Amino acid sequence: MLYRLFGEEQLKLLKGELEEYVDRIRVLEDVELDWRPLPGEVETKKAYAVDGSRKSRRFSGLIAYSTSAFAYGSGPSKRLVYSNLLTANEDFEDELFRLQMSGLEARMCAIIGSLYEPELLFMDGTLSGALIRPPTFPRAENRYEELKGKIGEERIMALIEEHLNDLEEHHEELLNEAAGKEELSTVKDKPVVLSDGALFRGEFDREVRKGLHIIFNYVEYKFAHEKMLETVSPVYIAKTQYSRSLSKSEKLDVPDTVLIDGWIALHNAEETGYIVSPTPKPTKAPSFTSKLMEAFPKHFPKLKEIYERGINYAYVRLAPGEPLYLLEFTGEIDKKLIGKVLYHSADVGYPVPLIRAHHGVKITEKLFSRELNALTNRLAEEWELEYRLLKALFAYGRSPLG
Repeated sequence: MLYRLFGEEQLKLLKGELEEYVDRIRVLEDVELDWRPLPGEVETKKAYAVDGSRKSRRFSGLIAYSTSAFAYGSGPSKRLVYSNLLTANEDFEDELFRLQMSGLEARMCAIIGSLYEPELLFMDGTLSGALIRPPTFPRAENRYEELKGKIGEERIMALIEEHLNDLEEHHEELLNEAAGKEELSTVKDKPVVLSDGALFRGEFDREVRKGLHIIFNYVEYKFAHEKMLETVSPVYIAKTQYSRSLSKSEKLDVPDTVLIDGWIALHNAEETGYIVSPTPKPTKAPSFTSKLMEAFPKHFPKLKEIYERGINYAYVRLAPGEPLYLLEFTGEIDKKLIGKVLYHSADVGYPVPLIRAHHGVKITEKLFSRELNALTNRLAEEWELEYRLLKALFAYGRSPLG
């Protein structure tokens, strides 16, 4: 039986919702927007792009996951992979996966920046989002306050300092290992935080260890971005965005992309082009990040600088019919930078290295299932009795209703 989901009533409602937007946009007829034509292409021979991927599976009592970061560019490709299993219902798994994937991306950028010194390095998403709204941040903040009452602030800070020193050593080891790998190599990255868990078993109870796990992952995430920014300034490209930074300056409560496209339509302006914000995007550090930068200034000098001065940004459309993209960059956004971006975007209106990195990084369901099944099969063979005792933890499948 066929039935309608949207009809005349929904069309009427939609028009009612959008009428207010139309009225706001019409005031742009008298507004001058600094929408500039695209410059000529600027050849850039050394360029890279980095993207990340993650895949997870929930069993009845366990969660298996893999995260990956892949770099594609003018030199050898590189791949970082990290996989792990956690007991289920830890209440922070999804945020942890996102945090570790983003950390791997930043770590990969630091490797590429150190090894190949590219003139241009593309990243998907926004730097402002990574610095202001990282995954697990509220939990890291909350767990820090909880742990202060249990083990004391001095002990927490001593553990964080020890962890940061371990991260410095691990970073150097990772650079040395990555330098010796061939194209399409895989470096099995092992976040130090997860290997440190055993060190706390005798000293802390399970809840304290869980809190330290969250905090240490957050510290490691910040450390990865610090190393990235020390070695390279990525050009971030966001495919979708809801920023209203420009529209606020025009006192219009609409997304920036709506403002720009509305202005272009009203003024019959060229569809391709770019507009640079005259002021950087504010990047106020979350309170726990501020605490880290204050307590450990030698470990986070670049992050402190970025948080204090903000991030430069622009909107750009690189080809007719393509979306407006938000571009963020810690350096100056000028026509030379736009020309470099345009050089790598061809006629598709989007940086080709990023497209290649996106396709190269994907963890397919087939690969993930094959590797995970091989792991559990080995466990069943090598640990037969214990596996039978814990078999319920590995139950997996759909209900009759799907």
